Amino acid sequence: MEQVIHWFRQQTLAKRWQILLAAALAIGVIGYSFSSSSVSSPTESSGVFEPLKFESTIHVHVVGEVLNPGLYELPVGAMAKTAIDAAGGMTKDAQAASVNLARTLTDGEQLTVLSTTMVSASGGKISLNQASADDLDALPGIGPALSQRIVEYRATIGSFQSIEELTEVSGIGPKLFAKIRDQLTL
Repeated sequence: MEQVIHWFRQQTLAKRWQILLAAALAIGVIGYSFSSSSVSSPTESSGVFEPLKFESTIHVHVVGEVLNPGLYELPVGAMAKTAIDAAGGMTKDAQAASVNLARTLTDGEQLTVLSTTMVSASGGKISLNQASADDLDALPGIGPALSQRIVEYRATIGSFQSIEELTEVSGIGPKLFAKIRDQLTL
């Protein structure tokens, strides 16, 4: 051992640093190899390590005017049209404009396809959740552009929860809302 120390002291300062660095690196590699061979890898069943899981499917409840209402498993990123097709398509009484077919669905959502039989069931009032753009256009102060915005808003939110929610649509102010409120139902 004395010979090694004597040899080390005879080396230049730069050479000593190189030797020390090489020795530290060798000890690190040897230590790592011993530690990785003596410790078992954590597994999912041990509760120590659980890998990330990415879902590849979503579940959507399709109801209303479809041939086979029910719960459907669809791929992530599926559109409303895919869910309606999975449910057998729309019935003859379906209000096709009540659903934005290009909207991307989310896991756990309920997709409702509304019926065209809204006027007879609502006592002559226009249903915010079932009316087409043409039906809404018949209201005083509502033109084609505004009626289309109402239908698009409804397609985005799913359905109106209250008549007052109509004021969230751009272009429906307090005066116009007061003018048409009594002619509306959900």
